[in-house]
Amino acid sequence: MDAPGPDPLSLWPLQADKPPDARSGGFFAGLMLRSMARSKIRGVLRDAAQQVIDVLYPPSCPACHAAVQQNGFLCAPCWARMPLIERPYCERAGTPFAQDLGPGLISPQALADPPVWSRARAVAIYQDGPARRLVHALKYGDRMDMAGPMGLWMARAGAELLAEAD
Repeated sequence: MDAPGPDPLSLWPLQADKPPDARSGGFFAGLMLRSMARSKIRGVLRDAAQQVIDVLYPPSCPACHAAVQQNGFLCAPCWARMPLIERPYCERAGTPFAQDLGPGLISPQALADPPVWSRARAVAIYQDGPARRLVHALKYGDRMDMAGPMGLWMARAGAELLAEAD
């Protein structure tokens, strides 16, 4: 009579008392390593594709189309003409003041005709110039590539409000 073969359960690569992970060399560790390798390859391919696109279509200022170093960046003249809103500004409407008279100021317009919102912020003054051209490019020109950079500007401008939000 033949000797009995090995217990089929002893051939199972994972032990019941420890979970499979990268240290145990189990099935899931292999999946994780393959996923990481694929992600790395995708990143390298994405970077290479972006370099080819940059050669064929060099990055340009989204406001005036002058050459810039990276897509989504403004050229120096457009950046200088961008009327960014910084303190001091109306705590209610977000409109800028000419001089700082202390914290918690409300503009005369917001006092006379209070808006329905409690507080608002804006990145820049919407006037003829780069700010207006960027908003129009995003809104009417299908320049969805501007959504990321403009979103970052909005997050920076509204960081105080976002920190207090629920």
